[in-house]
Amino acid sequence: MKNAALILILSLPGIFDPSGHPAAQPKGCDKLVQRGDTTICQDFTSKDRLFREHFYVNGERIYTRWWNYSKNGEYQWVQQKGKGPFAKKHGPAYRFYPNGKVKYRAAYYDGKQVAQCFGYYPSGALKQTCQMNNKGKPDGILTTFYETGQVESKARWENGRLREIIEYKDEQGRDRPVGTFKNGNGDWIWYENSQPYIRYTYNEGKLIKKKRIRSQD
Repeated sequence: MKNAALILILSLPGIFDPSGHPAAQPKGCDKLVQRGDTTICQDFTSKDRLFREHFYVNGERIYTRWWNYSKNGEYQWVQQKGKGPFAKKHGPAYRFYPNGKVKYRAAYYDGKQVAQCFGYYPSGALKQTCQMNNKGKPDGILTTFYETGQVESKARWENGRLREIIEYKDEQGRDRPVGTFKNGNGDWIWYENSQPYIRYTYNEGKLIKKKRIRSQD
């Protein structure tokens, strides 16, 4: 019986590396969690909130996940590779509503936001899709949606600059006045609750001014 128990213990992930030698275990953690061959070192705040997770495979730290909490109840986590002040965001990143549903998800590579990103309403309905290039700048079609699923806007970005407003609709799918924007220049009037709300001014696709037209209801 003792031999069987010993064999079971030695076969647990993280106890020994493939060579049969003991794998180094992280120390000083508030809690250790084992998931397959990954060991997670979790640390909590004085209010018992998770704020940091170090992920190890065979004793080697592969990345760190940081948790942050806002006063409005929202929270988020991002991953970093490396250690100390030179650590960079790397991998997935999520922001959550107080109800636990995803508000925004994105991906980072070597410190820059890349690939696709998605925003959501508290109900879980899709709110926004976007595309980032390998320089961390918007590049491609950015689309926003009403909670019903109706498209609100589609705009074409090129290396961080707004080049074209493809369409801009109200909740009924009717064309909405854009403003003076054309070919990367001019004003884009953004609406909230069917009323003009913010004026964005662009020059050669770069935002140079943002002015609130009225207070939001």
